[in-house]
Amino acid sequence: MNTGYYNLIRHEYFEEMGYHPVYGGWGKPVEMNETQFISYSRKHGNQWWNWDFFEPHTPTEEEMIDELEFIHGSLFRRDRNGKVTLKIKPRTIHLLEPVERVAKYNTKKGKRTIVYQTHLPIGNPIDRRVVRHKCMEAHKQIMNGMSVSVALKTYHIKYNSLLKYSGYVPKRNVEIDHKVRGIMDELKKDPDISLSGLLRTEGMSSSTFWRKTGGKNKVLTYLSHDVTNEVSLSIE
Repeated sequence: MNTGYYNLIRHEYFEEMGYHPVYGGWGKPVEMNETQFISYSRKHGNQWWNWDFFEPHTPTEEEMIDELEFIHGSLFRRDRNGKVTLKIKPRTIHLLEPVERVAKYNTKKGKRTIVYQTHLPIGNPIDRRVVRHKCMEAHKQIMNGMSVSVALKTYHIKYNSLLKYSGYVPKRNVEIDHKVRGIMDELKKDPDISLSGLLRTEGMSSSTFWRKTGGKNKVLTYLSHDVTNEVSLSIE
């Protein structure tokens, strides 16, 4: 069976089970009002059935298929060439707030045309498990000496996916974090030491240091408290 069907099967199962956080049935795993749903959609995307907090409530693919076939009958058909296809037709996603879409990039006035829409197609039913597996395999090859650019082309994945689904950490980030920790160690020894001097020694810009830590004052606040307090830095 084509693993790319997983997303459509999962969406259909969640719809049939009434799992929608706002409009679902009484047994839905997560309860949200419309404002909460819109806020979460902005941060995590409109495919609500793929949100992480649904994972403990998601049965195996085989179990979802069994349940859907009990409701609809067989989900698959085989054509004359022997190819198996899914009979479920993708539904459009109803959005609680409109989103902007670029209708035209090149108009006569040289400007883009923006339209608003409240429905979106589910889109290409790519199985996130397949993407995750490809990213992990690419990461293994990178650790064995393959360049990142070659790994991305070999496994047909995006750089952002590699960062999201594997343990890959860019070499530059490792070097920057090492430098930041070195600066923090010096500030811990002498809080009055010149930060600009430390940055020049490490070859780091003030903007990079601020982006990683929030600035000298936040670092000093962090160093003066117990590690269990509420202050945290992005490099940890």
